[in-house]
Amino acid sequence: MKRPKPQSLPTSVQKTLFAATNSNNTNTTSPLSSSSLSLPTTELLVQLFSDRIFIVISQRSGKLGTLLQCTHEHSMINNSHTYHVDTLLGKRDDTPCEVYVRQITERIVQLGLGGKSSAGAAAAIQCPPILLGIALKKDDRGDSTR
Repeated sequence: MKRPKPQSLPTSVQKTLFAATNSNNTNTTSPLSSSSLSLPTTELLVQLFSDRIFIVISQRSGKLGTLLQCTHEHSMINNSHTYHVDTLLGKRDDTPCEVYVRQITERIVQLGLGGKSSAGAAAAIQCPPILLGIALKKDDRGDSTR
């Protein structure tokens, strides 16, 4: 049996984010701190594959939630960036999730540019497709927590 080559295996980073509380059980990480405000635990997983980046953001005990894909294209003609967002699994009418995946992709493209905005630097960036699995808890109003 052949073993996979190390470069074909994904690089993974996993982090669990907890809301810090002070002695009064109030949230100290939010500017809207109050004793009635509690932020859910958020799990973050990033896996870098050779052909795409897979990100999971979950507040629902590791559940995948809605799976979206965002691709990036750069036009050398007018130096513009185009982003295409597709919902692969889950809620198709979840606009905030589409905004999240696009914003994450834009940030990754900006990181690849190194803060440069010239046409030559923009042409050099080849951002792989971003797969985002996102499962956020609802707040008291029925909106996803942001």
